[in-house]
Amino acid sequence: MGKITSENKKASIEIRKSKSSTVAWNGLDIHVSPPEWILYHLIYKIYWEGVHHYCKGAYQYADITRLIPVTTKSVLERLLKLLDRYTLQVAGYYVLRRLKTNFGMILTPEIEEFLARTVQPPHNKEPRQLNDLGDMWPKLWGRR
Repeated sequence: MGKITSENKKASIEIRKSKSSTVAWNGLDIHVSPPEWILYHLIYKIYWEGVHHYCKGAYQYADITRLIPVTTKSVLERLLKLLDRYTLQVAGYYVLRRLKTNFGMILTPEIEEFLARTVQPPHNKEPRQLNDLGDMWPKLWGRR
């Protein structure tokens, strides 16, 4: 569970496509992923680019700071389930906590509860099992 394989990657793409909205633009039908998948993707990119590359990923915060305030409770619940399913709770913790501490945003009770639940990692898991590569924030700004 939580490990991304080619089979569950294909299944998740099919789920996203089946639940996507279609928008007509310039004679084209464009499939737009459900909002929880868009937020999941932003969290994933901010965290993974941030921990692996200096000065990468920060610009996605502009998107997430616009999306979180208009996100419904049900979308947030589905987002948190995705983070659990794909073992990205640590990424969610590091990314979402910065919305309050560094961007001064007021977080929903669902996000606050998630942050409280994930502030300490489980004692029976190693960091690698949790995809925990540490806080990406300093590297986003080019510091170690």
